[in-house]
Amino acid sequence: MIVRYHFTDLFGIKGELLYSQKGGKYFYEGPSFFRIQRSVGAVRASGLRNMDINISNDYIDLPIMGFVKLGPVELSAGINLGLLVTSAGGGQLEFTSQQPLLSPFTLILDYRYLDDRAGQAVDIEVVEVQIGGERVSIPRQLGAYYEYEEKHGSRYEIFDIGINGGLAFYLNQGLFFNFRVNYGLKDITRASMDVIYSQFTGNYPTVQNTVDRQISFQTSIGFGF
Repeated sequence: MIVRYHFTDLFGIKGELLYSQKGGKYFYEGPSFFRIQRSVGAVRASGLRNMDINISNDYIDLPIMGFVKLGPVELSAGINLGLLVTSAGGGQLEFTSQQPLLSPFTLILDYRYLDDRAGQAVDIEVVEVQIGGERVSIPRQLGAYYEYEEKHGSRYEIFDIGINGGLAFYLNQGLFFNFRVNYGLKDITRASMDVIYSQFTGNYPTVQNTVDRQISFQTSIGFGF
């Protein structure tokens, strides 16, 4: 939905209401640890982690922009306010334990960042490993915060803000093609939930706040009246 206000025939402001899907890919490969839960206490296995996650975050976006129309071309720029409505991730984790020495195992990552709880997993199917004389079951499917000690809100911030720049080309009075770039101004990951997997504190991944911004490119076709 687009609402326009013209100051002149060539210049004005506009507001839009959009549903946008934004995402990315997280990948880590290297030395790491994995927390194996047991009835008598957790074990921190050290070894090599190969982890990849495809992330999909859905927003209700409210761009507010000024625009200038030069013949069939329209240039626009302004701010974008975003509200996160769903947040999910999917992928897999391969872990080769070196201490204690265990057979390599592969786990499914099925993340619901807004809903999952700390330590949550689906244990309908398990991977069994031998630690000393004990046989331990690891859930095959892990939630978003399985390796977290506590959950302090979602991993991703609910609100986002960025700046927009756009170029539209009008084929006639109403029909147009649009290209837009959005650059995020805010760190979208919550500091208390931004972990790194190369370091563990106790049996849990270490929290280290890194700045993660969203940069997105959008193309669309529309009709204005």
